[in-house]
Amino acid sequence: MSIGKSQIDAIAKGKLSGDIEFGDSKVINLSDVTLSFFERYSAIYVKAIAESINKNEVVASGKMLKGVDPEVSKDGNTLRIYMANYYDFVNKGVRGVKNYKNAHNSPYKYKNYGMSEDGRKSIKQYIQSGKAKIKVSTEKSTVNAVGLEKKKTSLIDLKTNALVYLIKKYGIKTTNFFDEATEKVQEEMIKDLGEVMAQTIVIQIGNPKKK
Repeated sequence: MSIGKSQIDAIAKGKLSGDIEFGDSKVINLSDVTLSFFERYSAIYVKAIAESINKNEVVASGKMLKGVDPEVSKDGNTLRIYMANYYDFVNKGVRGVKNYKNAHNSPYKYKNYGMSEDGRKSIKQYIQSGKAKIKVSTEKSTVNAVGLEKKKTSLIDLKTNALVYLIKKYGIKTTNFFDEATEKVQEEMIKDLGEVMAQTIVIQIGNPKKK
C-alpha cells in the first residue's frame, strides 16, 4: 500500500504542493515536498487502518473508524493520526480481572468488575444494535422473580450487567489492528519518502543555474 511512481515524481517536482513556482533555478522547498507527501500518505494510513479494523473484526468498528483523524503539521515535518481515546485497549487488548487468555501480553488490566455509567451506556447501545447476542434467564424461581420485580430490573439491564461482567472477567481480546496498519504503511512510506527526497535533490542540484 503506497503512492504510485507518477505521484512520487509529481511531488518531487513540486507539482502536488500547491503554491510552488518554478523559475530557471528550479528551487523547491523541502518542507513543501514533505507536506505534500504526508498529505497523500495520511489518506493511505486511514485506509490501512480501516482495512485492518475489518480484517481483525474489531467490535464497534464504525465508531472506531469515525474517530480516525489524520493531521499534517504546517511545516510538513510531522504526520499525526488522532484516534478514539480507547483505541489502544482494542489494539493491545485488556487482561481480565482473573483471566489473561484474551490478552496475556497486554499492558492493560481490569482491576474490578465495576464500570462507569458512560461505559454501561455504550454496552447497552451495542446490545440494542443487535451485534451482541446475550441470553439471560428470568424464570429460575418465584423468589428470583420477586427480587427482580422489586428491583425493577429490565431485560436490557440484565443483559448489560451480564456483558459487563463477561468483559471484566475475561478482558478484551488483543487485535493489533493499529500496529498492523502502522507496520504495513511505515515500510512503504520510508521507501517512497526516500525516493521523493532523492528525486527532489536531483532536481534541485542536478541542473545548476549558469552564472
